[in-house]
Amino acid sequence: DMIRQIEEELAARLQRQDPLPAAARGRLSRQLKHFPIQPEVHIKPDERGQFHALTITAGVLLLMFLVSIDATIVGPALPAMGASLGDFAQLPWVITGYLLAATAVSPLYGKMSDLYGRRVMVFVGVTAFLGGSVLCALSPNVTMLAISRVIQGIGGGGFSLVANAIIGDSVPPRE
Repeated sequence: DMIRQIEEELAARLQRQDPLPAAARGRLSRQLKHFPIQPEVHIKPDERGQFHALTITAGVLLLMFLVSIDATIVGPALPAMGASLGDFAQLPWVITGYLLAATAVSPLYGKMSDLYGRRVMVFVGVTAFLGGSVLCALSPNVTMLAISRVIQGIGGGGFSLVANAIIGDSVPPRE
């Protein structure tokens, strides 16, 4: 896409007989140096590249396992939590708070991972998710539990989005 824009800019300037300033000429030649002339050339990944892709995939799968095991554990445990904390009326907010927070922050994770990097956003998400988990464990009542689940949802909301982006960045489309 960027190559096409640069080629179109050069073609337009040549058509107008508008010479490029020296600074722009140097910048364009440096940009073109980083892109292959033939995009269809397939380079077979070496062993390190395959190991790197497998490591990234394993980390992403572990991340997704963390979120799915959380959802699997909380659902069946809700009646016991309600009985232990003594408030069944606010118990639906425990699930709803997580889902609302996760849905609200997913687009933010996508944009912020483009700006600050996937790794940073995974660390932010894991920190918020684990912090929310600790607060859930320490909750003395259902209201605090629901608030803790919202914090957990803020952390877990972008995991699937960022995980898909990480896989897309690390594995070539042909594979």
